[in-house]
Amino acid sequence: MKPLSLLLVVLTLLNCSEPLPEEQSPLPEPIAPGSAFILTTALTYTTSSLATFSIEKPSEITDDLLLASGDAVLVKLGHWLGILNRGQDSNLHLIGREGQVGPQYALPGCGPHDALLLRDGRVVISCYEAPELQILSLESGEIELFSLEHFADADGLPELDHLALVGDVLYVTAQRLDRENGFSATQAGLLIGVHIPSLTLMDLSPEQPNQPALELPCRNPYTRLATTSRGSLLVGCVADFQTPTHAGLLEIFPDTAQVEVITSAETLGGYPSDLRVSPEGTPWVQIYTPSPHDPYTTQQMAILSLEPTPQPPRITHAGFTLAGFDFDSRGTLYYALRGQEAPGLYRLSEDNSEVLPPLVLTLPPMNVAFF
Repeated sequence: MKPLSLLLVVLTLLNCSEPLPEEQSPLPEPIAPGSAFILTTALTYTTSSLATFSIEKPSEITDDLLLASGDAVLVKLGHWLGILNRGQDSNLHLIGREGQVGPQYALPGCGPHDALLLRDGRVVISCYEAPELQILSLESGEIELFSLEHFADADGLPELDHLALVGDVLYVTAQRLDRENGFSATQAGLLIGVHIPSLTLMDLSPEQPNQPALELPCRNPYTRLATTSRGSLLVGCVADFQTPTHAGLLEIFPDTAQVEVITSAETLGGYPSDLRVSPEGTPWVQIYTPSPHDPYTTQQMAILSLEPTPQPPRITHAGFTLAGFDFDSRGTLYYALRGQEAPGLYRLSEDNSEVLPPLVLTLPPMNVAFF
């Protein structure tokens, strides 16, 4: 793969925020291995809070560490935790050991959806409300903009979603939704490659020169971009949560531009809403199944393994109740259950034979991050 000409991208170097004031918090201490953090969010999505525990003693939870917006998400940034607040005042809040509060960085006009720590210590953020990546210096607070406006559809925004870093190449999914028609999924999603050291677009198709993105055989790439031991990427597409022919799970081999459909939404029995790879390398997926009578009503949600083929659901709950899941370093699966009945952070036993009693929190859990 060769960096594409700069003619295809508008790269603007712009200081979008002043250097951090002297009185602002310094960078926090690194988070200790074996730590876990839970983002909890009110059922009304008006506010969120942060909790932490050790995987050695999961029942000993420290809750209500700090407040976040009602539209927030956790991201791992090396040895730190990031809280992406995605409301009107977009920002990144850096958290350290045992929930130590670090700096909070404004992300003007971004609407952040994902973030990654780069090797040079900066953080790259995908913006949903702007056609750009924001590259943030944690030391100074300065932001460098990298425009991806070239990939926008008619509404001017490509809806940049999840990120993955493989070697020196940053991959980002673009949903390309039609905002003027209720964020409808009317065209194929994209996978865009950016060569990070030079900040140039990548030529992702060996057979078609000057192609800086792969057009995916699905609409609305929605899940995280998960990396595998084979160097491939996994992503799940949901289309409009009503059209299974445009939804499913993909495996992408960026070096060869090969894209394979692992399984369709019809085979899964629902739409992939979250995706993780266990420490052993097994991909797992969370699926959303709408009611056959009303596509806007949830019949059930489930979590299942994909190897060697889609397995029967390991976890199933009625309604729109499963918020996310992840594995700790030992391979224990945790999942966040919301709703009115028995909300909490649940986990499977060591042999995956039973669901253990939940970790109860002040607010229902939204997602979890392990270190």
